[in-house]
Amino acid sequence: MISERKEDEYINTFMKESGYPMDFLNMGLSSLSRKKVEELRKKCDKLREEIERYECTHPGDLWLQELEELRLELENLYPGQWELHPGYGTKEMVRPK
Repeated sequence: MISERKEDEYINTFMKESGYPMDFLNMGLSSLSRKKVEELRKKCDKLREEIERYECTHPGDLWLQELEELRLELENLYPGQWELHPGYGTKEMVRPK
């Protein structure tokens, strides 16, 4: 007989190796309607596409994308406090006086 702890470890290992989100383990059986299953399949497909995109993208390009996302977020948080940095085509934050 498999101990409960070993069974939990086996299930967790299986879920991770299979690429299934761990959220599946926290769901009650009553929530597994056809609609929910389709929603989870779409979520899983989207995550697989994202993983593939990350695997096919150079780390430097990911870094530049994240910097651009940060810049846009800062621009939304602090509107009007950004100016074009001459010669670079990027924006940099203006220090308040």
